[in-house]
Amino acid sequence: MAEGTELRIHGVAGSAPQSVLFADPVPVTADASGVGVYAPFPDTVPGVHRQAYVWGNLTSGGRWRAFWLLLLPFALSNIAFFMTPRCAPPAKAPRCTPPAKERGHALRRTAELGHRWFALALTCTMITATAAASMDVVAWQSVRTTEVSAFPPVRWLTTVASGDPALRLAIASLLPLVVLAALWRVAHLTWVRLDRYCPAGTDWQRTPPDPELPLLAHPGMWNGGDPVGRMRSLHVAIGFAVIALLMAAPFTARPLFAALWVAELSVLVLTVALAALPQVARRYGTGGEPGWVGRLEPACRLVRDVAVAGYALAFAALVVERPYAPPEGALPGSHALQTWLFLAQVILLVAIAVLTYALSRISAAAGDAGLRYGRAMGGMAAPVTLLLAWMLTKGFAIGLAFTAAEIVGRPSYPEGAGGDAIVLPAAHWWAAPAGLATLLVAAVVAGWLLRVRSAATRAPQQGERVSESVRGAWATAELTDRCGTVLTALALVPVLAIGTVGVTTLTAAKPWEGWVIALSVAVLIGLTAGLLLLGWQAYSNTALRRTVGVLWDISTFWPRATHPLAPPCYAERVIPELVTHVRRLLDGGSDRIVISGHSQGSVIAAALVLQVDPEVMTRTRLLTHGSPLCRLYARYFPAYFGAGAIEAVRQALRDPARPAEAAWRNLYRRTDPIGGAILAGDNDVDLCLRDPERDGEPIRGHGDYYADAAYTRVLTGWITP
Repeated sequence: MAEGTELRIHGVAGSAPQSVLFADPVPVTADASGVGVYAPFPDTVPGVHRQAYVWGNLTSGGRWRAFWLLLLPFALSNIAFFMTPRCAPPAKAPRCTPPAKERGHALRRTAELGHRWFALALTCTMITATAAASMDVVAWQSVRTTEVSAFPPVRWLTTVASGDPALRLAIASLLPLVVLAALWRVAHLTWVRLDRYCPAGTDWQRTPPDPELPLLAHPGMWNGGDPVGRMRSLHVAIGFAVIALLMAAPFTARPLFAALWVAELSVLVLTVALAALPQVARRYGTGGEPGWVGRLEPACRLVRDVAVAGYALAFAALVVERPYAPPEGALPGSHALQTWLFLAQVILLVAIAVLTYALSRISAAAGDAGLRYGRAMGGMAAPVTLLLAWMLTKGFAIGLAFTAAEIVGRPSYPEGAGGDAIVLPAAHWWAAPAGLATLLVAAVVAGWLLRVRSAATRAPQQGERVSESVRGAWATAELTDRCGTVLTALALVPVLAIGTVGVTTLTAAKPWEGWVIALSVAVLIGLTAGLLLLGWQAYSNTALRRTVGVLWDISTFWPRATHPLAPPCYAERVIPELVTHVRRLLDGGSDRIVISGHSQGSVIAAALVLQVDPEVMTRTRLLTHGSPLCRLYARYFPAYFGAGAIEAVRQALRDPARPAEAAWRNLYRRTDPIGGAILAGDNDVDLCLRDPERDGEPIRGHGDYYADAAYTRVLTGWITP
């Protein structure tokens, strides 16, 4: 009997070693957080050494991580970058002739620039929203309110240093400073732990650079330490620049503050210019970064340090010099900054949508014809996801502005505002009902999905002889294939909001009535609180944790390519660690390794296969089950998990000595809402399992693939001669 190793990689929801190995595990290689390789003792199957790689604690853990959901807009903008189609080689995409491929490269580079700028704009929007609420609404405008609240904290906010606007601005600037500093600190800690991770004493990336390699096989795919650090410096710089600009704007009549204003505006322009350079965010293999690119890092850090110094100087000048300017109207520069930022984001969204459409046409979906599922939303998932990210960020900004204005005074539209009113930007008044519209659209979509499921459950197809409960499980699982429709419907809300703002601005129409604004703001606040509650409850509710975990682990699988302040990418550590471990197993005498990936673990396994040296992969087999590789990843990320990547995985595993042997088997069930088939038609990869196996048994759906008899047959067939 041949000696082999079964290496199991679990899916979402932070699985424990016992739930993957079905035995009391003994840690082989694991850190203090429990991340690492475990193995049962003794081996439960003769000749098969079973191991499990446990990575769940990288994405789950303490309840404080629920606050990561507040960074969901950053995460969405980051994964939208990976959703953008790319031009495949002519053999895989007939429309991609050499001239078309060159046009595709130019379009892609322009789209990548748009994504980097849009990510910067999201950070700017988040910091501007916090600064506008504290510095404009509370520090600058609330001193004009005639009715002072009896509630002590609110009374203090509206009366402290009421005759000293400079001191009030300095104190109020501490709130956006704390928010930015917290984002900076968390991003730095996770960068050190994950983005810069490299197994000790190893050079895990041995694959030479090759432009024809699948993107997942590129040696720099999981080497994000330097580019993420550079991008983080730029995002921090633009945040400090925005705060300092608002601090200096009311007092530009004084030379010091005028110089500060010009300096910080220059920092802002230079930050945008540096972000336009592709090399700032480009990933290279270990030791493969050109020397001149390394000079960009001190340049980015210098811009960041200048922005920080500018803020510190502005704070000191406000406190020491105490310049005076009458707090009339809104804080100078606040509304203009928000308006220009709004216009810039709209222009970027339109440009990215046009470029993505052109790329989707050039890349020709014919290259994905061999897959079970086609591209989602016709390849337009990237701009739709950016719209959702923008909607969440603007919703937070609008909700925060109206909430702060209601606490310290009376919010008012710019036109016709009284002397003691809190003036908010006109765009806020017209875009606020988007929160209410989102709730209505979500309710309509939920009702439609329930109706579709109910109809599919009640109407059996010809020849089916299954119970209604099984048909219900089938119908529920098939709802996953309608995610594109749901996301498109939700993305229509920000499109309507943009159109409403534009039309009403040009026609000078009357703003929405008060009750509409009040209800909309309540919905926006409720959505933010709901995100936090959802994340909090997910750690105590297993079913909810599995649902939320799928979405969260999909977004945090991807490296921080455009938004360095997004939640960290666990794969930056997982892939290098697994590559090193697989090499050690093969060098240590294992005749064969079966990499067994469940759910999200199958995605990690596919990325792992493309990173390991080709000469040793012929002794490796891949067993996936409950896999979203094609059902979710190939549909939404065709450039990374399209037909070319799937075929590359198959070829990497193929053993020339046994060309007829299937080196990859994918188990799936019709009742599984996450996993599905990989290839279209009859093939030697996919194997559909009956669920339930026998009448009267419980429906397994997405779980318990390890306990299925088909799993054992495939495993022993590979390891036992």
